[in-house]
Amino acid sequence: MLGAKERKDGILEVVGLGDADKMLDDFWNAAHSTDKLSSCVMSDRDANIESVESKELIAIEVPCADRRLRSIYVNGNPITGTYRCGKSRQRRENSPDERRTTAGRATCSTSTDAFSTT
Repeated sequence: MLGAKERKDGILEVVGLGDADKMLDDFWNAAHSTDKLSSCVMSDRDANIESVESKELIAIEVPCADRRLRSIYVNGNPITGTYRCGKSRQRRENSPDERRTTAGRATCSTSTDAFSTT
């Protein structure tokens, strides 16, 4: 969620974005750049501008990569740029063995429980 900040109690507070349209365009340009991402697994429905209390946010949901596309990595480096989806966050894969072990698992999910408009 872009345009929100996390409070100390874990609740997201809406702060809004200055130019959500440009930021979303920049995001898609990076997502489709092979210099940035080895393969884009997202579609148009996965990143949208949302309006909350007259403030614009960008909501991004990253789906699990199809098993045949894994591993997806960033910045052109499969060694340091591979991450694993978890229940509420993504973490960097630590070793090639760990990447091989988890390559077939579909463990991606997102958590939107902690969201507040105040």
